[in-house]
Amino acid sequence: MELQRLSHYLFSISFIVIASIASFTIAAIPWQCAPGQFDLNTLYPDLVRNHVDHIINNTAIGEGSDGRVYIKAHGPTLQVVKRFFPETSPLRQALQECSIHAEYWLGHSISHPSLARSYSLGHVNGKWEMAMEFIPFPLLDLLDYDAWAERRWSWEAISCVFLQILDGITHLHLYGFSHRDIKVENIMVDRDGTVKIIDFGSASPLRDFLTGRKLLSWENKVGTPITMPPEAEEEEFYDLEKGDVWALGVVLVRLWLGVYPWEEAMLQDDAFAEYVKEREKIEDCADDVDSLICSLPRVAEYVGGMLETTPAKRITMDNIQSSVLTGAKTLIRFKVAAESATTHSPVGILNHSRYEVQWGVNDDVLSYLMDSPIA
Repeated sequence: MELQRLSHYLFSISFIVIASIASFTIAAIPWQCAPGQFDLNTLYPDLVRNHVDHIINNTAIGEGSDGRVYIKAHGPTLQVVKRFFPETSPLRQALQECSIHAEYWLGHSISHPSLARSYSLGHVNGKWEMAMEFIPFPLLDLLDYDAWAERRWSWEAISCVFLQILDGITHLHLYGFSHRDIKVENIMVDRDGTVKIIDFGSASPLRDFLTGRKLLSWENKVGTPITMPPEAEEEEFYDLEKGDVWALGVVLVRLWLGVYPWEEAMLQDDAFAEYVKEREKIEDCADDVDSLICSLPRVAEYVGGMLETTPAKRITMDNIQSSVLTGAKTLIRFKVAAESATTHSPVGILNHSRYEVQWGVNDDVLSYLMDSPIA
């Protein structure tokens, strides 16, 4: 009997020791971007937030230039509610309403694992309110936490995160929209590790839905200066797809180096001016060359293509998709088919050789374009 008790005691001690070692090992490594294989609540316990007080007291968890963000319980799940600041003049109210409807319909109608969903939109107590998918972890928080803990991300993890962002933006482009504000601050990560893009408030159509021709922006200064392309300052109209490609390049640099390369892509910015000079004089990366592109040895060619200052020479989304970034065997790729095979809209299926696939507009997107009331 005593021997049996001793055996149970030793087994319990061994289990506790093994569990402690496993817990320490998990805590000692950063998230390696494997959607569905890790629980980020376990990997980042210090970043887990208790939202009970916010829900009970109806207090905001964040604030932007156009509204405050709240958390609300929706059955057994949580939702994020964005309450927009009301505008005063009739003109500004009309413009705000158009912008809010556009943001809502993009998140509601275009489905992709890496695009955050919006659920409902209403006018409550004189303010517009939009209910959206709750995503617990800002990517910036994960990056900053691991930098503080001196836990460097692997190349595979960085590539995996970037690939999910790229897949989401490609899907958005497939439906004829440019995000126009791609930055690390607009990337969230779900508890299971799925990367999701948020904030479609700056998004714009990049193609004519009837002809498939590209639309050029007449409103250039949209988004955030740090990821805005240089042509936004110089050209009267510019290619929105190429603008998103530039922003993706800046985001990849931020993921790899841990800092943004410049504050804005203008020659008045010393860091950007230095980058422009580097591009003019560097033909290939030698070991002794200290430059932005050469500090990214595994992706120098592709970052250089994305951050090409001349838009006409800039790499395309197709080129990025077929690059080494998406060819690594270690990456996890979402298999998302374009939801355009069946549609009941009068637009029908349009052939667009740019993507060499057939794409169309579903009923929800069409109803938004025709300013139909929200169902």
